[in-house]
Amino acid sequence: MGKGKPLLGFGFRPEAWGEFAEALKAQALANPVTVSADYRPSGLGEIMIVEHESVVLTEAIPAAGLEAGDVGVVVHIHRDGEAYEVEFMTLDGGTLTVETLSSRQVRAARNLDIPHVRSRLAA
Repeated sequence: MGKGKPLLGFGFRPEAWGEFAEALKAQALANPVTVSADYRPSGLGEIMIVEHESVVLTEAIPAAGLEAGDVGVVVHIHRDGEAYEVEFMTLDGGTLTVETLSSRQVRAARNLDIPHVRSRLAA
């Protein structure tokens, strides 16, 4: 393959690039991507949360003594991510509670998130 033509060896015709570019533009316009308040992209599917991954609570659950922003660990996934069993723990590893939460109640923890320490609320 010559310099500047690496894809030609795979059967791409130079005259087809314009058609390819137009098809990509049409696809992008037909399927816009937006970002929700909890940073989940729509239009491309949701961010995959897996077992043993840290998640952040997006709303308070007063009955369990939990506040939005509390960090837990996914211990089970229901119906391909419709709901999660999430364990919330103290810093010494003691379990506070295990809650079944809908996908809208949690989001995947991100690299730039900063954990915050607080005293446990009475449930």
